[in-house]
Order: sequence, then structure tokens, then C-alpha cells
Amino acid sequence: MSDIRKTKLFDMQKAEKYQEILATTKSILEDNPNDIYALLYAAAAYENLGNHNKAIEILKHVLSIDCMNIPAKLDLFDILYKLKNYEEAKPLLEEILCFDCDEVKNNMANYVLAKEQIDSYLQAKKEKELEFN
Repeated sequence: MSDIRKTKLFDMQKAEKYQEILATTKSILEDNPNDIYALLYAAAAYENLGNHNKAIEILKHVLSIDCMNIPAKLDLFDILYKLKNYEEAKPLLEEILCFDCDEVKNNMANYVLAKEQIDSYLQAKKEKELEFN
């Protein structure tokens, strides 16, 4: 993807022009369906428009192309955590906590708190399941 298109997408995201982002990324993805940059912008646009399932689908597609894509993992975790899908979010969080990048380091306290909440929720769920068995 050209630098001009990257700048255009960045500007549209800053201006919260999510429908325009989707139109632009659709055009890009018609030429290159695995353009990770376009896919990440499309996922963010869908998420901001409230279409969590489409955003999750796109982010999983990105990870099928590049399993170590940190932005995709961070975004996917954020959505799953927000939706309280802790079972799926936990393995991602465990990977994220091992990343050595500024975005993770700058938000480490939030990730540690999220891990505590997820662990607590999953433990309570497990105990409740044992009660009924």
C-alpha cells in the first residue's frame, strides 16, 4: 500500500470517518486481499461502528496471515475483553504480557488488572460448574 493511502486512512480514522475507511479498504483489498495494513484499518472501523463480530473475523484473518502481528493481537484482545469473552481473551493476554514493545509496556498495569479479572472470573466459573456436577 502506498504511503499516500496510509496517510489517507490515518487521517480518516482521526476524523472518525469509518464508512470512508471501509470504502477505501474495500478498494485496497480487492487488489490485495491480504494487505494487513488495510485489514487492520477495516477491523478498527468495524469495531468503532459496533460490528464486533466483523472486526474479530478480520483480526483473526490477519493473525492467520501473520501469527505474530502485535497490533492484531492487541486489538483482538481488547474486543474480546470488552465483550467479556474471557476464555478466548486469556491466551491472547498471556502472549501480550510477553511482548517487549512500548504499547504493552505503557499499558502493563491495565493488562495485569485485566489478567487478574479474567483469572478471577474463570476460577469462579469453574467452581460454579463443579458445584452443579
